[in-house]
Amino acid sequence: LLALSQQLSIQTGVASYSVDTTQKLGINEIDVGTNTRLKVIQADDALTYGKLIYLVSGTGYTEAHAKLAGNTVHLAHGICVEPNGVAVGKKGKFLLFRGLVTGLSGFTPGNEYWLGTGGLFATSNPGGIAQQKVAIAMTSSSVELNIQWQ
Repeated sequence: LLALSQQLSIQTGVASYSVDTTQKLGINEIDVGTNTRLKVIQADDALTYGKLIYLVSGTGYTEAHAKLAGNTVHLAHGICVEPNGVAVGKKGKFLLFRGLVTGLSGFTPGNEYWLGTGGLFATSNPGGIAQQKVAIAMTSSSVELNIQWQ
């Protein structure tokens, strides 16, 4: 019952928990502005806002660790949405697979974007082993993430 009330409080915006508390409780946060689910994950690389990430096995109560995607062999699973980024070994918020991401720049509305190198978006298929469409630009500063993972 306690877990249910905590989940309802977070999803309705009545209560807000820190990143550490949220992860320890196993709660997904809801971003009310975009209505997307966010996961709290530990970073294994320094990750800035808007970088595409892939997940690797974690330890302890973490389910996964985030690393930069697009180094030719790792497909993307999500994107860093922690406003100030996430330092190595720290926990932060990540949007996995689908949802609206705002606060970006340099996109052309209507264009599709691919996974590029170093967690960046690419305007065309970069070739190589990891070929993956990841988003469509909604505005010059927002994308609808739609990661297909196989």
